[in-house]
Amino acid sequence: MPWALIAAASLGMFACTSSGTTRAPFLIEMARDLSVSMPLVANLVSLTATAWGVSSAVAGWLSDVMGRRLVLVASLFGLAVTLAGQALAGSFFWVAVWATLGGGFCGAFTAAAYAEVSGRVPDGQRGRALGWIMSGQSLTLLVGVPMAAAVGALIGWRGWLVCVGVLSLVATVSMGITVGRGSAGHMRGVVRPSIRDALSKRVIGLSPPASPSASATASPSPTSRPSSRRPMGFPWSSSPYRSRSSPLAASPAPSWAARSPTASAIA
Repeated sequence: MPWALIAAASLGMFACTSSGTTRAPFLIEMARDLSVSMPLVANLVSLTATAWGVSSAVAGWLSDVMGRRLVLVASLFGLAVTLAGQALAGSFFWVAVWATLGGGFCGAFTAAAYAEVSGRVPDGQRGRALGWIMSGQSLTLLVGVPMAAAVGALIGWRGWLVCVGVLSLVATVSMGITVGRGSAGHMRGVVRPSIRDALSKRVIGLSPPASPSASATASPSPTSRPSSRRPMGFPWSSSPYRSRSSPLAASPAPSWAARSPTASAIA
């Protein structure tokens, strides 16, 4: 598996999730600093999540058109810029604007990262690779929020956003190195799937090999004529449609048929 790419994607996922989730310990401080109410500051989470979901739906199409490498690198770099803008903003309006843009960049990175890693690993290891990427999101809740509370007590919420922005820049460089120019699935020719590729080796091993004699017997000769079938009838009847070479033509009628008026009428 491409462990370098998986590690870079996990780091980028950690930075994206930390940009919004680690804002929780600073709600009271942000409300006091921006001179707004705390419920209004809490709406930043909703703005980030809404932009995240909308951009995730568009990022798949955008990565197919522009290339996943460009989307991955640009989204993480854009996230670093928006985090710096939030740290330097002087009003709640600009904090909300930068937070919404940051959520859009996070959604674009998430969709492109899942698609890139899925195209680089085999089918049997795809679940494990995607699980490692999602571990970066889980580490945000496990490590990121307590770390934000501890570090934010020393440098404030603006300083913590700068730290997450630096982490996003590190993830940008790592993604640019590990992805490379030939990102999986982009500008690749269409390959028609075959049944043999879809079946496993065990299933293919169960199918018997086709022998030449069996194939010759199964395929009719172009000069051969279809065999004529003997029409259905009673063996004692003298129907002209029955073959004369059949041994049933010379067989006498059974005794019960001679006594039956119905059989005599049919004969």
